Amino acid sequence: MKHIYLSIISYLKGTSDSLLSYRRKRKILCGILLLFSLLYAQAQTSIITALQNRTEGEGKITIHQTPHIEALLGTRHTGDGVKILKTFGYRVQLYAGNNSREAHNYVINLASRVKELFPDTEVYTFFTPPRWICQVGDFLTIEEADAMLHQLKSFLLLKDMFIVKEQINIRL
Repeated sequence: MKHIYLSIISYLKGTSDSLLSYRRKRKILCGILLLFSLLYAQAQTSIITALQNRTEGEGKITIHQTPHIEALLGTRHTGDGVKILKTFGYRVQLYAGNNSREAHNYVINLASRVKELFPDTEVYTFFTPPRWICQVGDFLTIEEADAMLHQLKSFLLLKDMFIVKEQINIRL
């Protein structure tokens, strides 16, 4: 690729034709480089395609994954540096209300009260039709979730708190 670039530059420098001004030469060079870039990018295949291509004398590889994962291949993660492991565990569900503005406001207020009482504990508020839900914590064991449930019952006067199995986020 580099030798092609150098030969194009030497060709353009060597032409003394008055019609090919410096700007025109530069436009031609940019166009040629853009063409080579597009051809190079099109020639690249994903690792999934390369692995699944069958060649004589080799075994067959089949990869089953969602298109979402394949779309993430080759991209860099630009997060805040915190690594999170998603796994199944337990949370304490404080409230599951209806689809109203009052329920939404109640969930937000409840989450802020819990965050004041337990600043190191994650509080999740989300809408799953047809209700607003407020859940607390990311616990690997049901015993940890039960201990938090008892603490929450002593601070909050809520009747319908219980433990739910949920996908949780573990900070690494």
